[in-house]
Amino acid sequence: MHKSFFQIAFSFGLFISSLLISHLSSADTLDLSLSDQMVEIDWRRDIGNAAVAELSYLHSEDNREDSDIVGVGLFITTSAQQFDIRMGGKLFYFFSKDIDSTGVSLGADANYRLTRQFFIGGSAFYSPDILTWGDFDNFIESDIKVGFKPANNASLYIAYRYLEGSQGKFDFEPYDGLLIGFAADF
Repeated sequence: MHKSFFQIAFSFGLFISSLLISHLSSADTLDLSLSDQMVEIDWRRDIGNAAVAELSYLHSEDNREDSDIVGVGLFITTSAQQFDIRMGGKLFYFFSKDIDSTGVSLGADANYRLTRQFFIGGSAFYSPDILTWGDFDNFIESDIKVGFKPANNASLYIAYRYLEGSQGKFDFEPYDGLLIGFAADF
């Protein structure tokens, strides 16, 4: 019997959906951070040999305009005594009503375990002019945080985050402030 276009499309959609769901259900870490002006979701997956892949989306509502950042990253991770360190790069696409920019940010983040349940951390990523295209000349992303792990697979944190894109003499700050976050390991 000849299948209709809709049956084939439905079957294909069901197949793709099941692949995505099975892929998402094996995620290593889902991280959600938010404030009154910003929300970010990160999905990180251990891909073997101390490598981690990351997908991220950030939406910010600034006094001047709303902006969004979509990113994909690849990192190498290591642990040394009380430190957990992640180094690598992120390909990002920044867009708003008036600004479009793409770039590659290089940097690292680290957490220091004060006890089994408490940690402090920070990160710094920079995309220089040579690795930034579009409206920005460069892009900076940094944060510092204090966190608590109530369980082995969950953490809560408070952070100060600073994001800045430079356009010659003009600096655009999509977010500069405090946020709260929750991360869950699967």
